[in-house]
Amino acid sequence: MAYKLYVSPAVEDLADTLPVLVEALTRAGAKRFKVGPDAPGLLRPDQIVVHTARQPGKRRANAKALRAVGISSRALVTSRR
Repeated sequence: MAYKLYVSPAVEDLADTLPVLVEALTRAGAKRFKVGPDAPGLLRPDQIVVHTARQPGKRRANAKALRAVGISSRALVTSRR
């Protein structure tokens, strides 16, 4: 079973958050993520979606890595795909 991790930084923080997010996800071993492709996509609560490994431990590691670097988010939720 695969999981998705939703990250929603405030739009005004996105330029500062994205490089930190990429670094944290790289360290945590995340394989892929997607970012809203346009202005309406960046205003959605699911503006950044991280596709995480099937192992629950890896999912938790990804979430922990994001919190550790202080990403300001409105939502940080995991769900099954």
